[in-house]
Formats: sequence, structure tokens, C-alpha cells
Amino acid sequence: MERDFPFPPVDVHVYHHSDDTKRVLAKILKRIETIMGTMQDLRAAVERNTSVDDSVLAMLEGISQQLKDAQAQNDPAAIDEVIRQLDANTQKMTDAVTKNTPHEDVPADQPQA
Repeated sequence: MERDFPFPPVDVHVYHHSDDTKRVLAKILKRIETIMGTMQDLRAAVERNTSVDDSVLAMLEGISQQLKDAQAQNDPAAIDEVIRQLDANTQKMTDAVTKNTPHEDVPADQPQA
């Protein structure tokens, strides 16, 4: 016969039911649902940003290659065209960032950054 030392294992189960416990659990579940919804929104935002980042990187790689090609051909007109495209794309990105950046009204007595 094998002995458990110093005492044999014991399982203890305690059940406490009250209206307060149910109310607290309901609040916790509601907060968990809110957090999960927020996490899904965050995941979607990260995916959108990743897509935009990938697009910007592809554009920059394309412009870099165009400049290398124009330089290799010693073609000033091609270089000027790539610079024009770069300027146009830079303006589009600047406009998009400005449009999507929230602006707060700054009181007249405070300097603007």
C-alpha cells in the first residue's frame, strides 16, 4: 500500500452564488466584449497601415529603379521625369497625411508648433 506524504490529496470545491457575484461577472463579461471589439478594430487598422506602408515602399523602390535606369542611360529628360513623379507623389502623400491628421483649435495666445 502506497502512502501519500504527509497527507493524501484532497479536492475542495467552493460554490458561492449571490446577486452581487452575478452582477460583477456580467460587468466583467461586458468589458471583455468591449476589449475584444477594440482589439478587432486595432487589428484592422494595423492591416490597413501595413497595406499602405507596402504601397509606399513599392513606389519608392520603383522610383529608385527609374532613377538608376535614367542615370545609366545618361538621359537628363528621363531623370527630370522621375523627379517630377517624385514631387507629385510627395505632394499626394503630404496632402493625405494633412487630411487625415486631426487638428485641434489652438488658442490665439498659444504659439503653434
